[in-house]
Amino acid sequence: MNAPTLEVSYAYSAETTLTDVRIQDRRITYTYNVRNSLDKPGRPNVAQQPHYTNRDMKVESAQLTQTEERNLFKTIRASGFLKLKQPAANPRRRAYPETISVRMGMQSATYAHTEGRAPAAFRTMREAIKKLVSAHFTHKMV
Repeated sequence: MNAPTLEVSYAYSAETTLTDVRIQDRRITYTYNVRNSLDKPGRPNVAQQPHYTNRDMKVESAQLTQTEERNLFKTIRASGFLKLKQPAANPRRRAYPETISVRMGMQSATYAHTEGRAPAAFRTMREAIKKLVSAHFTHKMV
């Protein structure tokens, strides 16, 4: 029996940083900014917009092993991520969410964490994604 289709993504962005990780078809793609070219030395950039451009981005990709993919399936199932329910957002607060989306076969879930302690399932998934990034790329997720 074939394993179900697996897609996982992690995204975080703010004025000075962008991190995007996508896992699909056993391929991991990692996008991040290597600099903030819109920042000028000695002049604070207080603009409420990204301090980087597309030229500041680096995109890397690698192939996951079957074992890494199998372990990711196990982590998703064991963590209960697919059962997470998104809490209501506070519209009065400015938010820079970390967002994780998972699609495993016909099941899917997306959770955007903004403040306070993230649910255990979210933390487990974030650590699993960080571990895969560390295993395949020299630039580490923060």
